[in-house]
Amino acid sequence: MAHDRADRRSWFSRRFGGRAAAPAVLGLAGLAVGPLGAAGQDDGPSPRERLGAMTAAEKEELQRKERRFRSLSADEQDRLRAMHAEITEAPDADELTRVMTRYYEWLKTLRPGERAEVLSLPPEQRIEKIKGMLEEQSIQRFQRMAASQLGTDDVTLIFRWIGEYVARHDAELYDSLSEDQKRFVGQNPRTRRFVLTGALMRKSVNSILVSDDEVNQLIDGLSPTAKQILQSEKDRLQRVRIIRGWMEAAASSMFRNGGRTTPPPSNEQIMEFVTRELSARDRAFLEGLPAERFRREAERYYHWHKGRREREGGGGGAPPGSQGTPGPPGPQGRPGEIDRFRPFRPGGDPRSGPPRSNGREDGARSGPPNSR
Repeated sequence: MAHDRADRRSWFSRRFGGRAAAPAVLGLAGLAVGPLGAAGQDDGPSPRERLGAMTAAEKEELQRKERRFRSLSADEQDRLRAMHAEITEAPDADELTRVMTRYYEWLKTLRPGERAEVLSLPPEQRIEKIKGMLEEQSIQRFQRMAASQLGTDDVTLIFRWIGEYVARHDAELYDSLSEDQKRFVGQNPRTRRFVLTGALMRKSVNSILVSDDEVNQLIDGLSPTAKQILQSEKDRLQRVRIIRGWMEAAASSMFRNGGRTTPPPSNEQIMEFVTRELSARDRAFLEGLPAERFRREAERYYHWHKGRREREGGGGGAPPGSQGTPGPPGPQGRPGEIDRFRPFRPGGDPRSGPPRSNGREDGARSGPPNSR
């Protein structure tokens, strides 16, 4: 299903080249097949009549699009006119128009960094990128839905199950570490457990090997709701996706919330927090991330700020940065370096508080410390 949508969305990329899918150009193409030039309307109202029926806001938007069109080069204007002609003369002109509109609206849902990456690719590479993004978005929605139905007891059980899984797959996970990570592990059992847990969490769904016995062991202790979710799914890969989503929810609750088990925050809670509590700089950092990292890093901010509020007037340190990903910038900080590993420490590391600042943007709280 996701691939079918990607094929339809990518029609313009294949036919009209790299620039045809840019939001501004798609908006202008939408004008070309919109109220004043739609296909199949020879017997309908005249352009003047359609213009007269527009609201003031619609007329203002039309004028804005016209100004943008006039600002283009002559070659670009000719290319758009040719694009308009090809669409309106196609047997499936209405469907192509709907595809173009949906594609344009989908592009607008992407964060700036994602959108720039998509639009910078040649058409064929862009098609594959879009297919992958749609598939990933579908998986993420499914995982978040499953994780949102976990109870506190489920989170505790899953966290314990992760520890047992790591112990059983110790050698396999250790072999996946870099040489620097292996040296960091040393002889400390607790450090080794944290490092190997991080290695497990970085694995793709396809590379996580979970036996039927391990799944049944997990099912036995789950709440009825969570048990039904897992038992109703017969596809092995889909089961692993559910478990992977649960693992991330449990790790987030345990590692990033002072070792306490709480249900993961909802998307609405995360977005409200990002909008209302983060500085402009921190929001810009998050908005430039790919989709798969945005949720993880935004949730890390969420838990860090929540933990900081709970610690005000008391002790405790800030939690460390995330594993293997750049840390969010503080007021004077920069994103951490890729693949710099630092293990999680339940309750936070008293040596790593938030970076000092000479002032904050928007009067909002600064971000959590960088990964070091």
